[in-house]
Amino acid sequence: MRGSARPFSRLQSTHKPSPSGEGSSLPPSRQYLKWDYSREPVNYPSWLVADLQQKNIGIFYSEDGHGKHHPWGAIHISAERYGMDDRWFISLEDAVINSGCWCGELPEDYEID
Repeated sequence: MRGSARPFSRLQSTHKPSPSGEGSSLPPSRQYLKWDYSREPVNYPSWLVADLQQKNIGIFYSEDGHGKHHPWGAIHISAERYGMDDRWFISLEDAVINSGCWCGELPEDYEID
């Protein structure tokens, strides 16, 4: 999980709690997500690393699905599918900020990759 420690700690230090409570990082748990873009049904492994506790959104890591270039996803936990590529990002930081659950200030030097 390249680049995961620094962005996550930076996000934790700038995150403002939402009215419904903060999300929580979890011990990573393996989940198999359905890949909708193949003729035959295919499920690939992924890791649920955070439940944002809002809108049923979780942060997932997977080198399958949308690939090694966009391994961080902000997707519905109960959907059990990769979904569209606009929910998958280069970094953990991008996935959390673009999850729709981010309530904090953006880091000063933040640019989407």
